[in-house]
This record gives sequence, C-alpha cells and structure tokens, in this order.
Amino acid sequence: MTTAETIYRKQFRSAIIHGDVMDRIFPGEVAGFDPVVDAATGHGQEARGFDGRGEWAVISGISSLRMTGPGGGAGMAVRDRLRKGAAQYLEPDEQVQAVFYAKRPEMEYNDRAVVATDRRLLLLRLNFFGRPTGLAGEVPRETKLGPCNGFMHPIDAFGTRLDINRRFFKDVAEADRAAGF
Repeated sequence: MTTAETIYRKQFRSAIIHGDVMDRIFPGEVAGFDPVVDAATGHGQEARGFDGRGEWAVISGISSLRMTGPGGGAGMAVRDRLRKGAAQYLEPDEQVQAVFYAKRPEMEYNDRAVVATDRRLLLLRLNFFGRPTGLAGEVPRETKLGPCNGFMHPIDAFGTRLDINRRFFKDVAEADRAAGF
C-alpha cells in the first residue's frame, strides 16, 4: 500500500477528490499534503499538495489530516517521543510530569527539550530531528517556569535564555502545576 493510499484510507473521512486526481495520487508516492485550516472553526477544509508526478492535487471535505510515515504507520506523538527519549536520563523511580520543546534564540529549530520530573527539571540537547542527544543541564524542581504569554515566551531557568513556542504553553503550565505553583 502506498503512502497516499494509507493517508486516504485511514485518515480522510468523507473526502471528495476533485477532477481526475485519484488516478494521479495512487500510482505514485505523495510528496506531501498541507492542510488548509478554516480560521473560524479550526478544522481542516482541504489539503493541497503534489502527487507522485509533481501534479497539484486538492482533496476537500477533510475532518482531520495526519501524515503517515514511509512504512504506512502514523508517527509517534511529539510529547510521547520526547518522554521515550528522556527515559535514559532519568534516575530509578523518577516520574516524568511534563515535556516540551524549547529553542535557543539563535537557532531556527527546537534544539532543546525541557523534561519536568517529580525530582528535577532536565534540559536535553536535541539533534535536528528532535531526538535527545545529551543532557545540557538540570535545576531543582522548585524552579518556576511560567506563566507564559505571547507567541514565543523566554525562560531563563537553566542559566541561558530559552524560547518556548505557544504550542507548549500548556505543558509549561502543567509542569508548574505539578510542582505546586
């Protein structure tokens, strides 16, 4: 089964494919589809992308769109992947309470991850693909991280400035709540 077939069969609900696109999508691999989100409802209305031969394809009526990996399976969720990667840096019986990405201001991508445990806060180095590659620092669990506001919120908990994207503000709030703040 091709990636396009997996996307269509597992992820699209009552999708309508315009024109002659079906024949162009399934023979080749899909280079990628970008969901177009309706600003009023926040739901995906259509996806636009290239089919395997570089032709534009539009699929509409989408209630959700999730890209699948080359093997056809959906990728692991970001927070689950961070929890799994952080496991090697935990002490015995230490429990993860929250995880989120962070970036140094000079970087264009998230190059750090903050892991809040029941004992401490860990700062992990990440490679370009978001996988932990080492321990960059740690601070006591009594350190408060939030509250966050704006689009990118700076925190200085680890002795260096880190920017947190608004996507992870709820994780920062959860880490503070779990610490009793």
